[in-house]
Amino acid sequence: MRPIYQAPVVNTMPPNLRAAPNNRADRWAEIKDVANPFGGTDKRSFGYWFNYFWEEARQVDDLTDGDKTRLSDAFLAVLTKTGTAWSPSPDLARMDDHRRRQILTTLLVLGFQRIALDGFLSSSPAGIRAEKAIDARSVFIKNLEFNRRGQAWSIAIGFRADGRPYEKLVEQGGFHSRARSSGQSVYSEFGLDLPWHPLSLDVYARSLFLRKGHNKDNCLHSVVSVAKLFSEIMPYPLLSDAATFRLAFKPFSSWTAEDKREAASHWLKIRVVEGGSPRKIDHLENEIRVYIVRVDNTVAFNTEAWQKRLHVSNPFPEAAVAQIPIEDILAEIEVTRKYFFDADASGAGAVTLYDVDFKTTRVLPSRSAQTAIYGSHFPIQLEALMQGLQQSARQAFAGARTRYLDQNKPRLPSKSIGETWTCPTCKVTESKIAKNFHKCRPVATTS
Repeated sequence: MRPIYQAPVVNTMPPNLRAAPNNRADRWAEIKDVANPFGGTDKRSFGYWFNYFWEEARQVDDLTDGDKTRLSDAFLAVLTKTGTAWSPSPDLARMDDHRRRQILTTLLVLGFQRIALDGFLSSSPAGIRAEKAIDARSVFIKNLEFNRRGQAWSIAIGFRADGRPYEKLVEQGGFHSRARSSGQSVYSEFGLDLPWHPLSLDVYARSLFLRKGHNKDNCLHSVVSVAKLFSEIMPYPLLSDAATFRLAFKPFSSWTAEDKREAASHWLKIRVVEGGSPRKIDHLENEIRVYIVRVDNTVAFNTEAWQKRLHVSNPFPEAAVAQIPIEDILAEIEVTRKYFFDADASGAGAVTLYDVDFKTTRVLPSRSAQTAIYGSHFPIQLEALMQGLQQSARQAFAGARTRYLDQNKPRLPSKSIGETWTCPTCKVTESKIAKNFHKCRPVATTS
């Protein structure tokens, strides 16, 4: 049973700060730019979750003076400064679970937009009303049309990128957020079963959250993110997001042997491809699956529309979805993604997707199963859709691919530098390196 909800006391000043009420502006100025104050910590730890919530809360655009005071109180209740470095306060070790949850809830309430799944529930002691998720059919823009027994049918579809194979999703019952996966091992792996965690409370577990700080997108732990367009989902999960990949902003030239091992052991299984003399990192590769999912049996919140309201410069066509049950996963496309370090003149930049290779596709759970559910025409339409999506997707990365090629680097899309191939369409023979950029490169076939 989840603990009973108790509203966060967001305006309680720690005892050691009550003697200095006039120092609020100075306190906020000192801490507002402190990122990752607990350092690299275990995902089950208080520090991991403080870092995650704090990163958004401190960067919200419209924080009031009262908000800044509450965030300062929360920060200084658990962290202390020695010289120029911040470290956990001795008070944290003695702090009970209730107080820890109050502190994290303060960061959650101020740094994230709450979307209620099952009603308009108060999200703060002030009675601010949460927005509500709606029927996903009114959020998604793409439909799959097919004929069944002489009648026209249409279902709403979206696209979800994930590192897990379909067989693993069958075990887990489909796509579910970590915060609502209490029956899965991931729930305890991220400490969501611990009494100090705000997402262990029903009122917050039955919610979607959007990050209001620098990211202004879906929360990584309470939302199933589903894209409206196929080509737009290719970069996800993002290697350019430090919350997903710690090395997102580290130039390849600065990577150590330990960094390479960390990439290889990452849950996305990132491969480092090297070349040249002396050898250096050319690009990164990893495999993902893009799933075509039915979305008219769930509720969702239009993240793209929310981003437009916040005047985000490049709103992303995605939605925050409650869940996708296994029976609504219609097809899988296996993709190899390739990344380079996209740097500006100063050398600052991020790991950026520049190319994709399509490996295999399959109708799920099988053509015969889909025929039984939707009729004989449905799998044919689904396979045709996948072929068309693959043919158009690579155009989305033309700019990044050009920047990659313009860099003074050895081009190593494959490990077979000296091998050649012959294009089955135009019969031109060239190196396997050039194959990845050949204009006639065939699209992966359906299996």
